[in-house]
Amino acid sequence: MAASFDFKRFSVSNELSAQKVGTDGVLLGAWVALDGTERHILDVGTGTGVIALILAQRTESLPADTEGHACEGRHPITVVAIDIDAPSAREAAANFNASPWSGRMAAFQGDFRGLGGDTIHPLSFLKCPYDLIVSNPPFFTDSLKAPEARRSDARHSDILTFDDLLRGADALLSPEGRLAVIYPATEAERLAGEALSAGLFPIRSCRVSTKAGKAPKRIMMEFSRQKKEPLSEELFIHEGDGFSEAYKALTRDFYLKF
Repeated sequence: MAASFDFKRFSVSNELSAQKVGTDGVLLGAWVALDGTERHILDVGTGTGVIALILAQRTESLPADTEGHACEGRHPITVVAIDIDAPSAREAAANFNASPWSGRMAAFQGDFRGLGGDTIHPLSFLKCPYDLIVSNPPFFTDSLKAPEARRSDARHSDILTFDDLLRGADALLSPEGRLAVIYPATEAERLAGEALSAGLFPIRSCRVSTKAGKAPKRIMMEFSRQKKEPLSEELFIHEGDGFSEAYKALTRDFYLKF
């Protein structure tokens, strides 16, 4: 794995994080809907910070203030990231500081679990209404754990369970806020059911396959407290001997190769 990964507008150091830069994070950051009202975004389990950086690029025209948001200790940061792994959080912070959007980004080391609760939390200052919470979370619930502990924790949902993520999102989302995630297709149906139980409705999904005719490997999903007719999409990464036009259109603002 390369020590750094260069995108069109930013570079990502890829040495310290337990979860390296990968297609899943880029897809989620590029796919999640933005309507111009997002003033506070939270990336849970940020790793290198690539999702947060993509969202900072996509929202760079937004004014860097938080007026209208009841955030404790109001500050101009609009994209915040959290990771339980200290080296990952440090690397994300360094990547943010080296980016064109350093003035409105920050990364913190800490446990997302309990952040939305009533007890005192080390990161209680982050308790504010978020317009968008994104996560490329640990998801291999039943697979054999990786031998290296940090890598394993970054990939397995016994560190951050579905319920942890949903309870935190329910507590921290603004009334019109959304939760966006990417999961293996085998886990996505279960998550959707648990989200409904938590009062979060599916409003958009995208089934990601390597190519047409193949079963989806990943599903990206958006949830909201507002019940709407869900929009269902498909994305094929490859077409013929190369990348599909849809995949290139989605990611061309970021990948150098497009």
